[in-house]
Amino acid sequence: AAPPRPSWPPPPPAPGTLALQHASSTQADQLFTVAELLLTRGHVSEAVLEAQKAMRLREPSPDQRALYAYMLFRRGGSLSPSVWEHLSRALNEDPKCERALHYRALMQNPKR
Repeated sequence: AAPPRPSWPPPPPAPGTLALQHASSTQADQLFTVAELLLTRGHVSEAVLEAQKAMRLREPSPDQRALYAYMLFRRGGSLSPSVWEHLSRALNEDPKCERALHYRALMQNPKR
């Protein structure tokens, strides 16, 4: 029997894995761009769906997570627990995330 493989260094990635990760990341960014465009055109439900597709490919950046929280807010019209969860997570990951700070202010004072 072969001796157990040491855990360090980790095994090299499978061929093509890094290229696949990069492609998924690029595709996720493109989906978020489409989602933002749909949101600006008033297609809120479609924007949410595109953002969810992106989030299945990889974890969103704090900026993208804040955008997703705002999409959920626009779709539901309220500050649901899911909206706050995503907004809080964006701010925990990057306390200076301008988009998250902006959307938090908008959602807390929707009449302005």
